Amino acid sequence: MCVKGFVRGAIAGVIATAVVAAVLWRRRKNLLGRQTLVGKPSSCCCGGKDSFSVTPGTDKCSVCEFRRLWIEHVFWTREVAMLMFSNHTLLAEISTETLVQNQQNIAAWLAKALKDSSVQAPVYSLLKEHVAIAGSIITALKAGRDADAQKLVLAWQVNGNQVAAGLFAVSQKHKLGWKLPELTAMMRKHLDLTVQQLLAMRAAMNANGGITNYGKASLKAFVDGESHIVAMADALVAPIKCK
Repeated sequence: MCVKGFVRGAIAGVIATAVVAAVLWRRRKNLLGRQTLVGKPSSCCCGGKDSFSVTPGTDKCSVCEFRRLWIEHVFWTREVAMLMFSNHTLLAEISTETLVQNQQNIAAWLAKALKDSSVQAPVYSLLKEHVAIAGSIITALKAGRDADAQKLVLAWQVNGNQVAAGLFAVSQKHKLGWKLPELTAMMRKHLDLTVQQLLAMRAAMNANGGITNYGKASLKAFVDGESHIVAMADALVAPIKCK
């Protein structure tokens, strides 16, 4: 009886995760065509075609592509968190690999758009650390090690400042006009909204470790974080001349 109950609970957890993921994926697609905060989106956002890829042989960039990469960053972060909190370890590992690849794609996009290969490695290194610390925070929260989680959040904020400084260095080199205080503030808000989401998600866990209710607070933090990341992506790409 206990085994049957465990199996039913596991199946319910997988179904719940899949349903939420499907809803969030549809939202992601809708955001790709939304009016940007810094001007009109490129035609690809309306026509459904990306005019830039990180694959060899392409040399065009677009608001649409850069926005998509950052939306996928917050989407996969939430996906990893949901899977970790609901004890789907193998699926969480697979999704984490995708999340890390996403950070590499963001760095590659900047290098390609700016026609400067030296940009990719340092930006990717900082972003890779960004998602690694996030994973450690989730692990600590899940285990109830709040003191460790708080220390990790502080380390995450330091990394966020480093990401901002790294992007500012790119801006200085290529005369993009990104300002360090604004970059730092955008990164901090991204971190704060993610932490809010994770805390609310943990609060929705039941005693067996399965997520029974994602909760309005967790979903609101995700939606707010997604909207913020779109604005951040648009602000970053605005001064880059896409051809």
